[in-house]
Amino acid sequence: MGKVNRTVKRALDILQLLKDKNKPMTITQISIALDIPRSSTFDILYTLLQEGYIEYDNKALKTYMLGLKVFEVGAAYLNNTDLSPTARPFLEKMMAESGATAFLAIENNGQLVYLDKVEAPTAIRTSAILGSRSEMYCTGLGKALLTTYPESKIRRIFDKSNVKKHTENTITDFDALMKEFKKTRVRGYAIDNRETDREVFCIAAPVFDMTGNSVAAISLAIMYAKLDKSLIDKYSELVINCALQISKRLGYMGEKLY
Repeated sequence: MGKVNRTVKRALDILQLLKDKNKPMTITQISIALDIPRSSTFDILYTLLQEGYIEYDNKALKTYMLGLKVFEVGAAYLNNTDLSPTARPFLEKMMAESGATAFLAIENNGQLVYLDKVEAPTAIRTSAILGSRSEMYCTGLGKALLTTYPESKIRRIFDKSNVKKHTENTITDFDALMKEFKKTRVRGYAIDNRETDREVFCIAAPVFDMTGNSVAAISLAIMYAKLDKSLIDKYSELVINCALQISKRLGYMGEKLY
């Protein structure tokens, strides 16, 4: 393995600092924060400025901020990032750490479309087939996405759905569903409490892109008979963390999902 170039490392540290601080900084502030000599800081800033990776916030005060080139590089990465390949390692991680089936799905024309799943050898087998569609109101994945939408959009999707009770737990009343969404936002994840299958409990969370819009959801499907509160706590934390990490890979800047 080669040796780390100190100047390149310092340049990257400066970019990271400006990102983390999210406010303009002077040469002195940058130099002190990173413990870099002021003369070296000036040389690096000058190069980054000439190349467009930083720009002046106030030229008279010599305060610097991230430049357009940083956005262009990030956008190029995101343009080459496909949802399924990006999410796949995290689905595998969830499966390995939980022993439960992991899913990835998106919304299309008001319905849920399954994009990927990772099944553990001993996990429950579900009826969800890749490419198949489900109604959103009665699935954990669908509810995770619906909870991020404005009420007007939720109403449109609900009204054109084939709403029916799959089990005694299925929520088929719109107002009751909206109350459930309020609970979802507070706890940070959605659930399917045996609403489509009497034996299956699902925990789900949304995935966001760089614009802050939800673009997908991930979930774990668990045998209800084996479930207790400690497992719900463990699995929900796993789903939330994985959803947030996938979102970060897609450019999401937030620290929470809801």
